Amino acid sequence: MKAICKIILILLITVSSYENFAQSLDTSTYQRIKSVLVQTGHQQVEELRTQVDRVTSEPVPYLKALVNEAGLRVYAKERAIMLLQYYPSADTEKFLEQKINDETDRSSVRTFAVKSYANGFYWRNQTKVEGFLKEKRDDSQLRTVIDQSLSEVKTQGIKKPNLQLDTETLQRNKK
Repeated sequence: MKAICKIILILLITVSSYENFAQSLDTSTYQRIKSVLVQTGHQQVEELRTQVDRVTSEPVPYLKALVNEAGLRVYAKERAIMLLQYYPSADTEKFLEQKINDETDRSSVRTFAVKSYANGFYWRNQTKVEGFLKEKRDDSQLRTVIDQSLSEVKTQGIKKPNLQLDTETLQRNKK
């Protein structure tokens, strides 16, 4: 019973601190980013990123606040989480880890947090990312997406250097 009370207290403090944080953000910028995220229809993450970057050069606090906004549609929260991979920082990394750990959150939000975390942070610290995600493999909601995400970033890593090498070789051969 004490553990449940502690969890509820922590959640209340967290929610109120996010609400206070969201209130300190520029309301106009917040609403403009929100309108980008709630657009219906399929949009590529890169396209969303371009639109958000047009609104502000520092979108992370707005994206985090939107993820935690009560009542925001889940697909908009998922988009905000996926965009966080493009703004890697210690703060973003911690936020995504918290979302992955939050078993009270929707499984789709946690799933997108895994993808964004793997894509955004794997090449910054492979050992840490693999270790953190492998600890979460026991979670039945995350097991498959963890395996897929790690496999994808490893495959991308194999392709990226080869493409770069091929481009460099072509440029040298042109000269």
